[in-house]
Amino acid sequence: LCYRRQRQMCIRDRYDHGIGTGGDLFELIRIKESLPYFHNVLELINEEFQLKLINYGRMPSSITEAEKEFHGVRKKQGEPTKDNIIYAKERSFNATEIEWWKENGIQPATLYKYGVKPCKEAYIGMKYRMTSSEKYPIYIYKAKKIFKDEEVIRLYRPLEKEYAKMIGNAGIDDLQGWHQLPPKGDLLIITKSLKDVMYIASNGIPAVAPHSETSGINKVLLDTLFYRFKRIVILFDDDGGGRKGVEKIMETFGPEKQKYVKVHWIPKQLRDAKDITDVHRIHGGAIARFFLASIQTEKYEKSTI
Repeated sequence: LCYRRQRQMCIRDRYDHGIGTGGDLFELIRIKESLPYFHNVLELINEEFQLKLINYGRMPSSITEAEKEFHGVRKKQGEPTKDNIIYAKERSFNATEIEWWKENGIQPATLYKYGVKPCKEAYIGMKYRMTSSEKYPIYIYKAKKIFKDEEVIRLYRPLEKEYAKMIGNAGIDDLQGWHQLPPKGDLLIITKSLKDVMYIASNGIPAVAPHSETSGINKVLLDTLFYRFKRIVILFDDDGGGRKGVEKIMETFGPEKQKYVKVHWIPKQLRDAKDITDVHRIHGGAIARFFLASIQTEKYEKSTI
C-alpha cells in the first residue's frame, strides 16, 4: 500500500531494500510525514480525504452504533481518553487455536462460558495497533465489572516472549471468574490467571483470579468470598511475584481470617510446570486432576470465626 498527498491512494507492496525496512500504508504515512503515533496517521487521513470521521485525538464518551463491532472500555475512573480505551475486534477461532487450548485442558465450551474469544486486531488508546497472527495470536478476555455496569477487556498474548503477555483495563475491584461462581460452596481456589481459573473450574472447583498476581484484591470482595465458601485455597506460581501476591492477599484478609486460608504450590516434583495448566500439558490431565483432588479432599474447619 502507498499514499500520495494529492488525495489519492494506490495499492502496492512497499519495501525499501536500501535500508531494509517496510510496512503497510499506515506505517508509510507515519514515516513520510514524521508522525509520532498511529492515531496521528488516522487524523491526517481523515483530514486529507475529508472523511469526516471520528476525531482521533479525542475518544468518544460512549460507543456509537457505527462502532458496535468494537468494544470500548475505560481503564480508570472518569471520562474515557485517547490513552485508556481499548478497541478489540473479534473473530472466529481456527483449528490451531482450539487445539492449543485443548492442550492446556480447556475446551471450547469453557472458553465460551468465560467470554474468551480470538482477536483480529486491537487499538490501545488509538496510539498502538496490535494485529493477531498465527505466530502471535491474541485472545480477548471480556467480562462485566463487578461494581459497575461497564466492560472489562484484557488482551492475552500467550506466545509473546519479548513484550507483555497481558494488556488490560482491570483493577483490584475486578476478579476473573467472579460472574461464573456459584452463590455459595465448599471450596474456592484463588489462582493467578483466567486460564487457570477455567481449568480448575472445568474440573469441578470454583475459582477466581486477580488480574495480576501482585495487584491484590479488593477487601470487600475477599470478605464476600470468605463467607460464601467454607474453604479457600490460594494457588499462585512459586516465584517472587507469586509469593508477593500471596502475601498481599493474606494481608488483606487480616490476621483472623488468614488463619483459615490455605496456600498451596505446585509440588516440587512437577516444578518444570509453572502452573496447573502447565501440569496438564506437560505431565497429563491425570496428574493435574490428582493434584486438584488432593486440595479438594483436604479438610479444615473455620466455623469458629
